[in-house]
Amino acid sequence: MALINCPKCGKEISDKAIVCPNCGITLSNNDEGKRYCLECGADISLETEFCHNCGHPILNTVNEGENTQKVELTKISIPLFKKKSFLITIISVILVIAIGVCVMFFLNKHQTNKYYTKMESISYTMFLGASKAESAGNLVHDVWYNSIYDNFNKDTFKYTMGASDFNVALTSLFENDEFKQQIDSIKENQEIVNNDMKKLKNPPKQYKEAYEDLENYYEIYTKFVNLVINPTGSLSSFTNNFNEVDSQILNCYNKMKLNFKD
Repeated sequence: MALINCPKCGKEISDKAIVCPNCGITLSNNDEGKRYCLECGADISLETEFCHNCGHPILNTVNEGENTQKVELTKISIPLFKKKSFLITIISVILVIAIGVCVMFFLNKHQTNKYYTKMESISYTMFLGASKAESAGNLVHDVWYNSIYDNFNKDTFKYTMGASDFNVALTSLFENDEFKQQIDSIKENQEIVNNDMKKLKNPPKQYKEAYEDLENYYEIYTKFVNLVINPTGSLSSFTNNFNEVDSQILNCYNKMKLNFKD
């Protein structure tokens, strides 16, 4: 690229320049109807295609004069854009984490409340089963006692009448359809309690002590129910065990009720 003198202001400019950066004249065409050779700067005719002075080809460019506009590039702050994107990403991550924590909190709270409700339900179910077992156990005791001592009682007479000993009387009792339904109801209750207790393993921290009380209650309940469903030993041992466990059942239930008070 060579340097030439502007034909108007005389300043050195590039031979490729269309407009003089110093005076603003359009080098190939101007408002005065003159043309200048871009190679040597000589005046040339508007119609000529070659410079008569140096023979350089003349470009047929259009004069834009003062209408030539400067194009300015707006600076784009890429670092700022990146900072905004990074900030948006951070905020999004924080929101996702916050939402996750809230969801986990409510799920955990739901599970805890569900556990609490299940403990309360099992406690009451055991009490109902124990009440049924208490009623059946009292009848077992009366049939056993009256058959030995030959006492008359309207509730036990149909079992003890004509019985040679207490074993025959007890067999008659357990073969009775009405009493069978009573025993089946007790067994059904026990099965429900057994299945529900399996679901309550690994209690939440706040219910650990309550679960320990429930386990003790469950142990006494199981002993009491089995004692009635399958009575063994002597009348004296049965009576003592029955009365003792019956009393423990009530104590366990009352203790569990204290755990459920808010």
